[in-house]
Amino acid sequence: MNHSEISPELSFEEAMRKLDELLRQMDDPNETLDNLIRFYEEGSYYIKIARQRLTEAEGKVRILNEKMAKELPQEEN
Repeated sequence: MNHSEISPELSFEEAMRKLDELLRQMDDPNETLDNLIRFYEEGSYYIKIARQRLTEAEGKVRILNEKMAKELPQEEN
């Protein structure tokens, strides 16, 4: 599968499911080296998507935390 066939709009969960599927395929002792390399390449793409989604989620959480910190009264120490 080439990268143009993989949707960049995949969710984190979808990317992780695809990675899990690839790992199962790679565990097959009957797979050819060419297929294993192809699976590895495809997996690298899904890892990139998953990392991107995590980075996006971290940014959203950071913004929400900053917003809450401004809106909630500060406790005095």
